[in-house]
Amino acid sequence: EYIARMDADDIMEPTRIATQVAVMDAQPDIAVCTTWANTFGEVEKAIGNYVQGEVTDITTLFLAGNFLLHPTAMIRRRFLTHHRLHYKEYPYAEDFKLWTDIACKGGRFYVIPQPLLRYRITQGQVTNKHRQEQNETRLTIQQELIEWKLRYVPKENRQRAAKLYRQLLLAYQDGLLMADAVIQVMYHVFHHIHQPSQG
Repeated sequence: EYIARMDADDIMEPTRIATQVAVMDAQPDIAVCTTWANTFGEVEKAIGNYVQGEVTDITTLFLAGNFLLHPTAMIRRRFLTHHRLHYKEYPYAEDFKLWTDIACKGGRFYVIPQPLLRYRITQGQVTNKHRQEQNETRLTIQQELIEWKLRYVPKENRQRAAKLYRQLLLAYQDGLLMADAVIQVMYHVFHHIHQPSQG
């Protein structure tokens, strides 16, 4: 019924599985449930503790980065099979691509505000060894997400948002903007559209 992710060199807290199952059982619409974590090894700190509860407007938030901790994830198997979703060949960011695919299919995400995993930090781990390639893949995923989101912008804003994106891409191609700057601008555009000013 549920798939619990974990890396071989990490340590889960004894209550992790039971706590996540309780959330998934109580909220059948939740597709992915993650938690906070504490690191150990070369660095000891809390991570993932800036998001909690059900995450709203998650496709926009993903333009700011991948804030879900993959080794803490519990995924509803039925959602994956129903939508025929699986990990894809996106080097060193397969988890981020899966999260965006789930979100684009309407999957809901929940973050338990408890550190239920101890995440090992070493200099030799994949994130450190392949950071540049991972960053390039992350940019590709975010660009795909922008193009998906533009199809669902309300009609009164769609044309202007698409035009702005095209202009930003031209500025990027001319070397006037970094790719991250393009994504950051579109993050603010979508965030404003989703949460229009009340004043």
